[in-house]
Amino acid sequence: MDFLRKELRRKFLEDSVAVMLEALRPTSRRQYESCWKIFKIFLSSAQKPLSQDTGYRSFLTWLSNTGNRAPATITAHIAALADPLWFGAGIQLEERALSLLIRGIRANTTPGPRTTTRWSLHKLPGQEQKVRHSPSPTPGPSPEGGTQTPAPLSGTGN
Repeated sequence: MDFLRKELRRKFLEDSVAVMLEALRPTSRRQYESCWKIFKIFLSSAQKPLSQDTGYRSFLTWLSNTGNRAPATITAHIAALADPLWFGAGIQLEERALSLLIRGIRANTTPGPRTTTRWSLHKLPGQEQKVRHSPSPTPGPSPEGGTQTPAPLSGTGN
């Protein structure tokens, strides 16, 4: 909060800064301070300058990969960093880049594909028939020493 307060004082009157910061709840203040502290540690360990706008994207990616943080937590970090970065370094967070980053983080943190049976309709001469797809084995060495190849589906003309 001190960093944000100092940077806001450079641009706004003291009374305005006090009103702006009073709008934050105590939990928001703690969150700002915590996020800023982690961000500064990241910048110093990664040796990235604050003026480099890719630093915050690298930081958010690092948070999701190393900290196993939920997308909602990453979004909270974005909100906590936006003001200090804008007022302190003139770095405006790019909305499109952030939305793509959050989408990617969500895709990587959601559970994997379900292993349920999939059904599809295959047209056979004169009729439609449901064919069950079983999970295909992974090509590569088998326990018996040969190479596994997926077996053709029966009833599909293979």
